[in-house]
Amino acid sequence: KQDIKEKGFKLYFWDLGGQHDKLYSTEYYFVQAVGAMIVFNLNDLSTFNDINFWLTKLKELSGDVPYVLVGNKKDLDRNVDKSLIEAEVEKLGVQYFETSAKLNENVDLAFESLSIQILNNLK
Repeated sequence: KQDIKEKGFKLYFWDLGGQHDKLYSTEYYFVQAVGAMIVFNLNDLSTFNDINFWLTKLKELSGDVPYVLVGNKKDLDRNVDKSLIEAEVEKLGVQYFETSAKLNENVDLAFESLSIQILNNLK
């Protein structure tokens, strides 16, 4: 939950887990979404390869809502090449953050950026 006091909004964030086989049970959250954080693990290439799957689902079920792209677990060994990420970010024209929940790096920044985009989109 993110409180945006100046605007009088409360934004709720749900972690949908990223599992394809659980998609049916999470579609409700997509339909209600006003924004999204697409997250992949920097140490797991398969999660990076799923970005377009989740973006397609987001657009199908939520429409054109703001989103940010997040590479998490930056404290672990990287298995996703930076050049792949840079190319995807440029192709999508999206804001990108590398985070570490363990070290508390850039997590707040990613949520703050998404929250601002959502609020600007709701005006």
